[in-house]
Amino acid sequence: MTFPRNIFVMLVVVFAICNAQADSYPGFDFSTQEIAALASVGVTQEYVKELKQLGYDNISANEITMLYSVGVKPEYVKQVRELGYPELSAQDITTLYSVGVTPTYIKQVKELGHSDISVQDIVTFFVTDVTPEYINQMKNANQPIVHGQGLHIGEIHIPEINVHVPEFHMPELNLEIPSVPGASPVLASVQIHEEGEK
Repeated sequence: MTFPRNIFVMLVVVFAICNAQADSYPGFDFSTQEIAALASVGVTQEYVKELKQLGYDNISANEITMLYSVGVKPEYVKQVRELGYPELSAQDITTLYSVGVTPTYIKQVKELGHSDISVQDIVTFFVTDVTPEYINQMKNANQPIVHGQGLHIGEIHIPEINVHVPEFHMPELNLEIPSVPGASPVLASVQIHEEGEK
């Protein structure tokens, strides 16, 4: 199989660019494909360097691409980690950022008595519209929300419903079964009895 000359030249240029960019991600051992993926979404050397400074020494190129693609800035990562989440994974950060959780929201929730709340519970609170105001209202009503056990909803009382169904008696039915040519008609009597009757 032969490639047109212009495709071959383009592949050589891409390979050269990727090799040149390999030096632009110091401290990471990325393959040529991974470097191409990072470059294709616009990940800069500075972005990778800042993630590394935040302690992400073993972050993969896919995770960096995921963070960058959804718009996560290193400053966001730093702020969330400073709120008591030093071991945040790239997936956790991506989830928090993607649903719209802000460092301010996390801080407010923690200040209202949820100091040890997990990332998963923060996301659950946020997507179910549990605002700091709502948490405060429930707290003041002596019905605090308990994270880690699902959302607490006050008791719901359903009144007992009594429905009277009148008795129903089926009358005797007389059914005429159509006759077959040459045979006499048959009259069938069907008696329906209520349970317990003989």
